[in-house]
Amino acid sequence: MESVYDRDFGIYEERIKQRALEAFADDINGGDITTKAVFGIREKHTAGAVIVAEEDCTLAGILEARAILEDGGLKVSGKRDGEDVKRGDVVLTVEGPLHEILARERVVLNYIIQMSGIATISRRLFRRHGRRVLFLRKTNPGLLLSEKRAVRLGGCLPHRINLSDGILIKDNHIEELAKESGREMAIKTAIMRADRYRRETLWRRNKKLLPIEIEADSLEDAVVAAKELSKLRGPNIIMLDNMTPEYVRKAVRKIREIGGNIIIEASGGITEETIDDYLRAGADCVSTSLFISAKSCRFRLDIIR
Repeated sequence: MESVYDRDFGIYEERIKQRALEAFADDINGGDITTKAVFGIREKHTAGAVIVAEEDCTLAGILEARAILEDGGLKVSGKRDGEDVKRGDVVLTVEGPLHEILARERVVLNYIIQMSGIATISRRLFRRHGRRVLFLRKTNPGLLLSEKRAVRLGGCLPHRINLSDGILIKDNHIEELAKESGREMAIKTAIMRADRYRRETLWRRNKKLLPIEIEADSLEDAVVAAKELSKLRGPNIIMLDNMTPEYVRKAVRKIREIGGNIIIEASGGITEETIDDYLRAGADCVSTSLFISAKSCRFRLDIIR
């Protein structure tokens, strides 16, 4: 599964930093009138500050935080994304104009708080299940790349990063095709067209086949999909959607009997407590959006001089 959905987020770093600066621009719109009122415009008033972890966690959001701080001419040093920190640890040290520190504090903390929460649950799940837990595209608007990166920093894998990252045939695609030809033929047609498209288009663009994944919410759909996918070069994936672990076990048995190098993924309503049930049922991996509801981690910024 790692070879299918693992990604190098280095190619997205400039876009992530740009999004972070846009978030700060939203917050600073009109200026920091409180700091101006209290201190006036004192460009030479320099200060130092530290960002401190208030609980044990795995760090993320440092890339975005540094982009925002350095954009204000501030000198930043400290820990890196992906490091485990303890309560009381200094995460970043910041030096420079006081008005820039105060103006940028909230958005900087927001990124570290939210992304570290995601990275922390990802690290916990990675230690329990390895890279068999994937994060779906149910992300906060505008934060897709940051949140997916935070998952990767924790050790788990993103699912598709965006719509061009793989072919995922969902139930709505099948339902529309089924209006013309019936459900079984719709599944076959969708897979055939997807394979032709990836061979003719994506092969030349990426020099490798992107995955074809199809959503199946019944044993009958899973069997039809498996028979078609078993004829094709991979990677090919069947997502068993909204099934109980017992039903997943039955579907896995049927798919394995058909053969072919098919990856089986379980999805839909899976919680941290039920991941093991689905993996024991035979799924190669599970995909979930539970990262989006991760508990945020607490940090604070202190002015030290």
